[in-house]
Amino acid sequence: MDGDGEPMDDVRRWELLREATVVTAMSRLEAAHVIICSDEDGVIHFVQGPYADGVSALADLAELERTSCLPEGARMFIVPLHPPGLDH
Repeated sequence: MDGDGEPMDDVRRWELLREATVVTAMSRLEAAHVIICSDEDGVIHFVQGPYADGVSALADLAELERTSCLPEGARMFIVPLHPPGLDH
């Protein structure tokens, strides 16, 4: 049902779902992020950041991947930086 009590069609439901998904994703992308480098066993080699947003972290990650000498099996990934005690 929409705000007027009328049934919604499937197209409108998908539009609302898509809009909510994009808004949520953009708000997460705009939050501070860090780059973590770890190996397959979960040993963290370094954490770099924080970056103002996910795009800034992504740009630096691309540069790090080109210029870093990482241990065998190490991988780097980007994660949002949440306030302490806030699990997502």
